[in-house]
Amino acid sequence: MEKIPAASAMEWSIDLEKGLRSKNPGKCIEAILEIGPRLEWWNRESRISVAEYKIFHLIPGEDKLFANAILLRLADAFRVGDKRIKTCIVKVFREELKSRRRRSGRKVEDGILSKKKLENYLEILRRVKVVFDEGDVEERALALYLFGCWADFAKDSADVRYVILSSVVSDDVLEVKAALFAAGRFCELANDFASVLMEMLTNRLTSCETSMALKLVGGRALANMCCSLSLANRAYETGLKLLLDSSEENFSAVMLVSLTKLASCWPLLIPQQVTTMLCFHIELLFSYLAKYRATHIEVTTLTCLQFLFARGVCPCPASRDMVQNFFDMLNQSKFPPAVLRQVLKVLHKMLSYYLPTLPSSEMFMVFSTFLKFIENVNQSSIMSERLVAARVLVNILCKFLGRPKLEHDETAFTLAYQVISFIMDRISELKGLLDGDQANEELEREVTSLLRSIFYLVENHSDISGLVLDRVGIFLEHLVSTLCRDVSIEKDNFLNYELSECGEEYKTANILKLVFSLTRIIVTCLENPEVEHAETAKVLNSLKLLIDYVCKSTPIGSSTYTIYLLLLHFHSACKCIWRQINPIVYLDDNYTPFYAGSFLHDNTFIAEFGKKMFGGRDNWSSYKAGKRAALQGLWSNAAFIFERLTKMAVSNSSYVWLKTLNLFSHSESQIEYFGIINVKDSLSEAGEEITPKNNLYNCVEILVRAYDGVHLAEKTLKMSAPGLSFTFQRWFLALRAKFLEILVDLSTLLGAVSFLEDSSSCGPEKMTVLVPSMIPLERYRFLVDSLASVSSQLKKLADEFDLLATSFVGMDRKSMRILLCLSAGCSLLAFSTGLFLSIPYLHVSENSVTKCLDGSEGHHRGVLIQDLFERLSLVDSETSKHLWMLLKVYGKSESCFLSKSGNQAAGLYYEASSIVKLFKYAVSEIVGLQNEARIFCSDETKSQISSHGLKLLLSIIWKWMQIPFRCPDYFFQVRDNVFSELFSMNENGENFDGMSVSLGSHLSLNLCLKLKNMPPSLHLQLSKLYCILSCTVPSPHGKNIEKSWLNSEEWDTDDILALNHKLMRYATGSSTPNAMQDRTNAGSRWTEEYVCFRLNERGQGFSTCLLDVSAFPPGNYKIKWHSCWIDDEGSYGSLLPMNAGPNFAIENPSNSRTMQTEVS
Repeated sequence: MEKIPAASAMEWSIDLEKGLRSKNPGKCIEAILEIGPRLEWWNRESRISVAEYKIFHLIPGEDKLFANAILLRLADAFRVGDKRIKTCIVKVFREELKSRRRRSGRKVEDGILSKKKLENYLEILRRVKVVFDEGDVEERALALYLFGCWADFAKDSADVRYVILSSVVSDDVLEVKAALFAAGRFCELANDFASVLMEMLTNRLTSCETSMALKLVGGRALANMCCSLSLANRAYETGLKLLLDSSEENFSAVMLVSLTKLASCWPLLIPQQVTTMLCFHIELLFSYLAKYRATHIEVTTLTCLQFLFARGVCPCPASRDMVQNFFDMLNQSKFPPAVLRQVLKVLHKMLSYYLPTLPSSEMFMVFSTFLKFIENVNQSSIMSERLVAARVLVNILCKFLGRPKLEHDETAFTLAYQVISFIMDRISELKGLLDGDQANEELEREVTSLLRSIFYLVENHSDISGLVLDRVGIFLEHLVSTLCRDVSIEKDNFLNYELSECGEEYKTANILKLVFSLTRIIVTCLENPEVEHAETAKVLNSLKLLIDYVCKSTPIGSSTYTIYLLLLHFHSACKCIWRQINPIVYLDDNYTPFYAGSFLHDNTFIAEFGKKMFGGRDNWSSYKAGKRAALQGLWSNAAFIFERLTKMAVSNSSYVWLKTLNLFSHSESQIEYFGIINVKDSLSEAGEEITPKNNLYNCVEILVRAYDGVHLAEKTLKMSAPGLSFTFQRWFLALRAKFLEILVDLSTLLGAVSFLEDSSSCGPEKMTVLVPSMIPLERYRFLVDSLASVSSQLKKLADEFDLLATSFVGMDRKSMRILLCLSAGCSLLAFSTGLFLSIPYLHVSENSVTKCLDGSEGHHRGVLIQDLFERLSLVDSETSKHLWMLLKVYGKSESCFLSKSGNQAAGLYYEASSIVKLFKYAVSEIVGLQNEARIFCSDETKSQISSHGLKLLLSIIWKWMQIPFRCPDYFFQVRDNVFSELFSMNENGENFDGMSVSLGSHLSLNLCLKLKNMPPSLHLQLSKLYCILSCTVPSPHGKNIEKSWLNSEEWDTDDILALNHKLMRYATGSSTPNAMQDRTNAGSRWTEEYVCFRLNERGQGFSTCLLDVSAFPPGNYKIKWHSCWIDDEGSYGSLLPMNAGPNFAIENPSNSRTMQTEVS
């Protein structure tokens, strides 16, 4: 816990005094510069809460005392010091003023420099005025700057006002400039002062005797005359007259800026009558842009326009005419290169502002005009201008695509196709230039930049993936045809051509870079499951031709890593199309994976290049290649690379990390080809074959091996990096191992009542399930009870994946989606297992099932249904309707709630698409079985339904295992995570941990919540922190809770899951009144309180809490806690606790007195 500024004020005051008294001038300057940032920090955090007073043992009014002392010392140093010290002090307060204005604009703050905090402000001003009265021009200017910085408490001083106004009419430019700076600050706070100053400025600026230098200073001061409408209008009229009467370019530029600043204040003064006035000012700027050819005036005018559009103060009703006029003026002008970039920036701001207000029909016309202008700019010989134009075009298109789309509105896709075609045509044109005899780095950079723009479009707007794929396919076809024409061969014989006949190496290198970028775009397009697979087959065929050409034509060397990544991208694209053409939910009993042979052949090809990478001894590139393979789900390739790198590791930390990756990858490679027969492990040194027989018993063996490896990887990482290191990695591995362990248990349970009719069968469709009448009743009851327990474990695991996804600040979007998909998969299996048990059984008591699901050992069926319903509600309305009907049957649970990010579990990419299809399949089949069970009541029919239900459960597990598992990118982020640490103090500011309280008392706590490893900008994004404190009377057989869960031997998250669930409902405002009433009426068994914190810039928040333990019996207790954050957009995130809660004891006063009497 760090001290707040008020707690350090005495120390700062002493340090300043020592420095100012030092005979060494350098020490004096150093002390003044050191106090500057401290004053800025103190001014930002000048308000002190009750908890801060008690925690830091502060006395009320102590902060004011030391603030006055520091300001008096600085004022005295300004009075007696030399010019270096005076200049240094002015610099300190001007920096403080800039910091304050950046934070709050012109708003007066209640900081330490406010009038009510400085009781000796008159003495401070008097000491500075002595310098003005007795000093030279430079010293008077420094004093005036200080008056301006201290305007909050100097504005009401008559002496200071007279000093400033008298300096305004001075003939010295330096003094007038300083006086106008101070006067501008006074005008913001005092209207009467502004009126007097306006009169003086008008006389000074219109006087023929005023020099141009003073006019420039006075012209800039006009921008401050906006404290009232009448004053702003008067200043604008005066400035406009001066502008029109002046022929001096520098003065005209200054007046344009001042008038624009005045115009930007009108919406704040008269929001209902601003349109006409702003239109007049914009037309004024347009006229100067068209009239003048001087670069200085053009740049200034464009800067003014950009300022207005950036502030969002332009008139909406005249938007179309204004934009069209601007385009007409641009088409008639030819701007020099220095101005053209500014024009593009203004266009960007203008269209960004008007875009949400334009109808689609008007937008089409405006955008077409804009595209023509960009095409003209694209003819420029300066590459930077062409790139800026392309970026502006893409950004404007993204804003238009982000608008709410109306039904049957094809305007967005029409414009998107025009932009994509424009960019791809430009790439084709540049590709032709790159095929010359000499390499051209500038053109290569432009091609790369344009391809990045296309990638940005697809990544942020997946609904245009089909359009992009269509244009990329045309470009690939053209590229293949061009290569064939260059070597005079047919397309069918393209791959048989030798390197010497295919062209020079530089041409192949260009194709390599181009195809690599195109492959990234294609993969991103194919991750959208709505893309038609008919479009993708042609694209993949052309891409495969080019990749094979590059692989055969490029010599092994520095480009091997790039080729390896290219192959990984292509492999990922094949997986996408595989999943689209062959849905994961297949009903054909004779199903075999489509494209399996080619798919495995590609994997072998990738493996060969993986081996060649180590020939170059570039271990870092090899590591990145292994990481990319894990991210793509190619675990065999990743295992091979990490195994080789582990043997090369030098340091112990590198060895442990690589060994963990090796164990993890090898474990996942065991189940990578689940469902594919006769898969050859091309990465194996011995070249042995892995032939998984897809019966249940062999599947259990595979899962057991995978579980052992993942569990060993987690233990290896934990033993070498205990504590808070690798928290995400250890937790993720632990959850993955837990999931595999549950699958082992579930498969073993189902294996107890099933056998394979044919040992060569592939999948659960050929499996015969023993009906209840064929097995002993007790054994079947044990199966049902065990399945209920498994369902409960899977539901808890889904909650843990949700918690993992929201507990790490700064996680990338794709990693979040992968975790939420894993959570959704666990929820699906929990639903399938739990809802299967609700089907009536012939020989099984319904009470045994209800006991497992409704009791403390499991979850209610309604919880399972509602959890799945909330995950699917935004992505599959049809299946959600079925779940909603089930909810009406089993009842809605109040305890089920997902965070805002949890509702985004089904992000649209191919794993999520497969999960959604599996959701639809499982829900429809289970609902069908339940309907059959209600209709048919005979014992034989019920037995058949039970058998079909077990077969369905096996089928769901089988299908789930065939969905590719990809490692989240965040797994490879090994930097420290953001944790929260709780400090608890009693009323006297002493550490509460280990203290005792009397029976029947309340706990009055002063709390400090601190974020550890917080990025500097994070506190600006997190608006609030919440914390829950909970205390329960321990059971006789309770667990040892001395350690934080992060430091415990096992990942026991029961407490943190429960606390996070309650805190999420409270922080997001979804707690029901009954739940809050239960909290206050908890009785003598438990109590809890919620606390809100506001972060300071050091990542700390302070608050107080009153915990009611008055009904608790004597004994030792532990306070459990958990915290969360809510950002500016309302999203929820959990914060992992860094330390355990405090311990305390409740003592019986009567027992204490009895013991004291016996001793005496």
